[in-house]
Amino acid sequence: MTHYLHGIYKKVNETIIYNNAKYKALVDNHRRRMVFEVDDLIWAILTRDRFLVGEYNKLKERKISPREVLEMIMLIEFIFPII
Repeated sequence: MTHYLHGIYKKVNETIIYNNAKYKALVDNHRRRMVFEVDDLIWAILTRDRFLVGEYNKLKERKISPREVLEMIMLIEFIFPII
């Protein structure tokens, strides 16, 4: 009995993994690749956890604004000035 249930569990798990991989492939086809270079301007939305305690105010201008890329660490990670 346990071998039977284990077999069913294994088949269901394989089906879920297969369907998730198929769905990811379809969704990735529609994803737009954005490649930025150093000195490009990107639109940054800085959240509360990016500021020091007491520095964050939801009405401040510097929270949402274009920022210049200073350094590219990887394809999706950048360093840019907060101020």
